[in-house]
Amino acid sequence: METYYPILYLIVSFAIAVASVVLAFRLRYSKTTLESRLTGVWVNESQTMRILLHHIDSIFQGEVVWINSIQNNQQHMLGAKMIKELVLRTIAQGSTGIYVDPKTGHELPFRMWFHGKGRLKLAVINKIDGKNKVVKEEQWFQL
Repeated sequence: METYYPILYLIVSFAIAVASVVLAFRLRYSKTTLESRLTGVWVNESQTMRILLHHIDSIFQGEVVWINSIQNNQQHMLGAKMIKELVLRTIAQGSTGIYVDPKTGHELPFRMWFHGKGRLKLAVINKIDGKNKVVKEEQWFQL
C-alpha cells in the first residue's frame, strides 16, 4: 500500500498546478477585463480612421471620430456607426458583431480577436456561393 503514495502525490500536485493555471488565466481574461481593454479610441493600420468603441450592457458600438481624408466629401462619415452589436466571447472563439462599411453603408458580420495588448484583428465575413468567406481583414491599434 505504501508504494502508491508517491504516485498519489504526483497526481495531486499535477491537479493543483492545472487548477492554478486555469484560475490565473480566467482572472487575467475575465469579461470585465476584456471590456475595459476594448473601450477607447482605436486607429486602423493605414492611420486613416479612428473609431471610439464603447459598451452598454456588454454590447459594444463603434463610431467614427476622426478621418484623415484629402477629399472633403468623406467628412459626412464622422459620427457614423461602424461597429454594431459586438458581443465579447472567449479569446479562442473570437467576438462577433456587425461591421457597417462607412463608404457604402452595407452591413456585414465580422469576427474580432485580441492580438496582444492594444491590438485587434477584424475579419469581415460575407456569404459567397453559400460559404462564409473573409472579404476584408484589418488590424486596429489602441491609442
